Amino acid sequence: MWQYYKAAINSDTSSNGGAMSNKSTSPFLFEDVFPGYSEEERQTGATRSRKLFYKFVNDTEGTKGRNTASFVKQPSSGEDYLYVAVGSLTDTQGDIGSYSFLGSGFLSGSITGNVSTCLVVTGARSDMFATTGSIIVGTIAAGGDAISPFEKLTLSAANYAGGTWTLSISGDGNENGGGTVLHSYAGGALVSSLVSHGDVYAYVDNYSTNSVGGSFNDDAEARNIGTIDDSWTLEFLDANQVSAYGSSAGTLGTYYISADIAPENPLNGSYYFYINANSFSGTFAGGDTVTFDTNSATCAVWIKGVCLSGAAGNGSVVAFVGPVYES
Repeated sequence: MWQYYKAAINSDTSSNGGAMSNKSTSPFLFEDVFPGYSEEERQTGATRSRKLFYKFVNDTEGTKGRNTASFVKQPSSGEDYLYVAVGSLTDTQGDIGSYSFLGSGFLSGSITGNVSTCLVVTGARSDMFATTGSIIVGTIAAGGDAISPFEKLTLSAANYAGGTWTLSISGDGNENGGGTVLHSYAGGALVSSLVSHGDVYAYVDNYSTNSVGGSFNDDAEARNIGTIDDSWTLEFLDANQVSAYGSSAGTLGTYYISADIAPENPLNGSYYFYINANSFSGTFAGGDTVTFDTNSATCAVWIKGVCLSGAAGNGSVVAFVGPVYES
């Protein structure tokens, strides 16, 4: 359902991040995304950021990655801390200074269903939760891959004192429909902030037709797998043929408008976009154009790690992030 990709630039400079690369990765191979800290960095302290992209790869028409959010799934057991923030598809480390980075912690003790308050241990970090927003509470299964049970909750207040957060719950996404925790959890269960990406899906917008006698229905279709972020031009060579090219992808070829236009993305075998032959009407002339933008089924998350001076540990960060969605 999801594929993961590294950013074009992965470094500790202001140009870190940027656009999505073609290099796939996985949040389950966290060291490939986020390098650990050296012994020297653990002595002096260090802050590091990396950018990760999620691509929704269900190509069924109308399917979306609904209510997608990122979270810190497994906080570090050492004295380093991990945060996540929503990124754009092109931003770099030089842009993220004002972003809202949020993190996670562990339940300080067991809780039973229907409680509206929980205590969460985060150590010395007083910046893991926002005063309002959404969290996920869950039990991490053996091996760390699955969380079950888990639930999404809405906060009405969050207060920090002495290494512990008091989180007040005002609403949830559970079947009970109330502002309480549905399940019971043991002490040490995960509590993590959620940063929302919204619905993730490919779509087409910004149509424009430049023609005296022809018209276009503005109904090009996107594909979650094949569609990329690009601006496209269909330039008429005569009344019957168009040359299709994108500002990033370049020229795709020549197509007759009497047939469906479905240029294949060679990286995955899906379409960049799909246009039904019935989308064109009237009479076009050479030099006429139809333009539109395609938007990929992709979102980006920034991961920030903070290693305190003199932090204990073996140089590796045992933590990763993942998308949660409701289809």
